[in-house]
Amino acid sequence: MKRTRLTALALAVLLLAGCARTSPGGAASSQPAGSASAEEVSGPKVQVDWSRLEGEKPVRQPDLDGGRWYEGYTDRLIPGEDYGPLVPYVGALTYSFSTWTDNSGQIQHYYSPWPDTLYGLMTREGKVVTDPVYLSAGQAEFSWQNESFTLPVLLLSRVKEEWKDFCNGRRYAVAAQDGSWITDFEFWTYTTREDEVLLCGPGGVTWIDAVSGSRQDWSWEFLGVTGAELPSVVEQIMWLYGFQWTDAGVFLGTDTQTRNILDADQVRVFRPETTEVVWISRSEWEEHLSRWSDQRWPPAGYWEGRREGDRIALSKGDQSYTLTAPQLGDSYSFEVCEPFAYLCDFREDSSTYWLYRLSDGALLTQCDNISFVTDSIRPGSGPCILVRSQDGSFTFYNKNLEPLRSFPALSGNAWLYCSLRDGLLTVWDDQTFFGCYDLDAGTCVFYRTLDLGD
Repeated sequence: MKRTRLTALALAVLLLAGCARTSPGGAASSQPAGSASAEEVSGPKVQVDWSRLEGEKPVRQPDLDGGRWYEGYTDRLIPGEDYGPLVPYVGALTYSFSTWTDNSGQIQHYYSPWPDTLYGLMTREGKVVTDPVYLSAGQAEFSWQNESFTLPVLLLSRVKEEWKDFCNGRRYAVAAQDGSWITDFEFWTYTTREDEVLLCGPGGVTWIDAVSGSRQDWSWEFLGVTGAELPSVVEQIMWLYGFQWTDAGVFLGTDTQTRNILDADQVRVFRPETTEVVWISRSEWEEHLSRWSDQRWPPAGYWEGRREGDRIALSKGDQSYTLTAPQLGDSYSFEVCEPFAYLCDFREDSSTYWLYRLSDGALLTQCDNISFVTDSIRPGSGPCILVRSQDGSFTFYNKNLEPLRSFPALSGNAWLYCSLRDGLLTVWDDQTFFGCYDLDAGTCVFYRTLDLGD
């Protein structure tokens, strides 16, 4: 990335205080992991030679894409009908800092030691539609009954100095996943429910249908929030209960006449379905909030583990599997992603992972770390399995334990992030590269080497 372009991008991003790393599509992330050779692992033989990549030194590939949709530098999404599904990509890095005045009136500064990523949008074929100008870019999701469902919209964020009010200059826009429409950057935060998105910003609260893009707006005045109350209401939305659309409605602040908001007995609730604004007791709202959370993430349906010596029994409902763990210590964890599971043994200075096939309890390999990556659009396609070889390089395997892609060892404290959505595997770290691979075609559709200039 050339310094001239990066500097322009950084000037905008540096306004944001404490930027969080955000993955495209709300992606999963994993810390660096390690694998051992097949000879070091006891257990049945399997159809994959886990040691075949040992000693190989994968080389960084040159930058690759499918060309540009528009000839010149494109700093915004231009609505169009022919893009197809748009995919966020990481295209640049920058640093952020925050400035504030402490209780004594002194100006304080904090400079983040970690680079932040900037995102652009491309087609599934890797053609650049926008350059990396977004602080975050991802597909909206809604969770219900322990399952996550994706909505056909993208949530994009940017920062500007003139937006520096309640949210440090950060604003969101909503766009159709196919790029056919986009709102302005006019919202502070958002929530989802089924196929709907609800947002709030300087203008009030907005409802958007994720499928059609139709919207309805309610001003703060309509919602009964005065200009004097708004700063307190926004602070409470952000930090007290969050912006959540429950079956009882949306929290829009407590009685601001109460000196201490934690002592307020009444809360304002907006019900978008009926456009009602009502006051209910705080205890009643918290009961609604708790019930809504239990409905979205019910306690039932999780895998449970029970240890008996060197054997771990995993069960959920009428499903049960028993795994034999070599040298398992007192502190352990597990994860099930059918048809596989892993056990993890935590030690003071290291950890060991064992990968199993559930159907017969076969021990497949031993590693320092294992991650499962599932396709949120194709839930029945089976997971990708991420491991790291002894030389530090990473390898993805498909559900048949066939190697898909390998990546060099990461430098320093960099982490490897990955997501799998509709057959597209995106892989990146927070310091050096971003790649996108079409697993159906077996090809790389996009690759960028990331740096901060000279």
